[in-house]
Amino acid sequence: MKATSLLKALSLAALTCVAVLKAEAAERLPIEALTSPNGTAYWFMPVEKAKRTAVMVAWPSDLSIVPAGKEGAALLATQLMMHGGAGGLGPDEVAAAFNDLDAGARIVALPHELRAFLVAPDDTALEAASQLNTALRDPAFDATWLQRIRGNILKTRQQKGMTAGHRMWTAARIAIMGDSRYRRALLFDPQSVLTSVTRQDIVKWHGAAFTRENVIVVAAGSAGSELTGQAIDRLLENLPARPAAPAVPAVYPRIKIPGKTIVLHDPASPKSSIVMVGRVPPGTEEGGFKRLIATTVLGNSPESRLFTQLRTELGLTYRVKVGVTDFGRTQRVMTIGGEFESAKLEQALRAIRDTYRAFRHGGVTADEFSVVKRRLLRNLKKRLLDPTGAARFLIALRTGGLDLGYVTGLAPSVETLTREDLNAYIAERLPPLDEMLTVIVAPNVEGIVADCVVTTPASVDGCLGR
Repeated sequence: MKATSLLKALSLAALTCVAVLKAEAAERLPIEALTSPNGTAYWFMPVEKAKRTAVMVAWPSDLSIVPAGKEGAALLATQLMMHGGAGGLGPDEVAAAFNDLDAGARIVALPHELRAFLVAPDDTALEAASQLNTALRDPAFDATWLQRIRGNILKTRQQKGMTAGHRMWTAARIAIMGDSRYRRALLFDPQSVLTSVTRQDIVKWHGAAFTRENVIVVAAGSAGSELTGQAIDRLLENLPARPAAPAVPAVYPRIKIPGKTIVLHDPASPKSSIVMVGRVPPGTEEGGFKRLIATTVLGNSPESRLFTQLRTELGLTYRVKVGVTDFGRTQRVMTIGGEFESAKLEQALRAIRDTYRAFRHGGVTADEFSVVKRRLLRNLKKRLLDPTGAARFLIALRTGGLDLGYVTGLAPSVETLTREDLNAYIAERLPPLDEMLTVIVAPNVEGIVADCVVTTPASVDGCLGR
């Protein structure tokens, strides 16, 4: 899974914080802080009827362990670890071993963090943990498979790079991240950050990245604490007993969001696209469920403000989506994006801005608040009945630095949230319109009011005077 995909999956997982327990009970979540037999601290949430258990491990990572200009090393390495063979087994044999155990596993690299995930039936959890440990500890890093995986990634990126939507998002990321290693690690642009990586670079990075100390571990399922603790020890067995990369990344810049409108002129695009980007409180701050309810009312349901305004009242064909993206652990942005018929671009942009301005000023109505809160509590509660959803919920909050007391008390916090509190959050913590970046892709730029017009995402640097 690519970093951006993972980043979307984790945002979706965080939604579960609103749906933790039935409204009438408002009980505290049954999460325990435990320690494995070998001394690894972890959070555990029982999912009694699942007959499966999921474990997630996160290692803080820092680009300082990656050679400059080779920021693609972590992505290539983690792909190889799961798909290039390990412990003397070939790639097909590794896949077959997990399939025989009815288990799923994944190793993922983010620019600021590494994650390993395992889910398996309780009766095969220990053996599955041993299999994942082999992939972590003794990957083959076969040179032929390195070339194959690199080629596949480059091909996929080239195909995506031809779409107007991808170019728009690339331009937005360039605008807020500047010329930084973080930008290169996230966008893999220039291409050399992937093509220049050697097997030796990967082996060196691997030796510095994975340890059995300084890790964040969570688990959820029906195996019980004793068996789960044993599975965690199996998963981390024989990894180096020393701290991993620095826990607080030092090389990631503070993102800067210019309150400008940039148009990317693309004459070949069959339609136009818009994305607006603004800063919101990071995952390390409490109260994320307020942002969740707010963005759902604004643009994440068929009854949302933006959906109603653009499709029902203006008759526009496409849908606008509101989302959040994390940059490291302490920086988060909200995005409002969508595709439109080019003839209605200006109308759509004006409607989005007017709707957002009114929403930030007036907040949610009583009906919106009641309906969305009830729907989230009802629908998203189901995710915690699945060990995978529960584990993702826990890892998102734990890596955000939120303490156990806050997490276990989420249900009462949601139940006692008032519309007045939510509207105060919307007015104070959602970004003002003049502090949001707007990037537009359009086949015709005539009549569009913008600070500058570019023809490639890379040209954004010049547009911003960098």
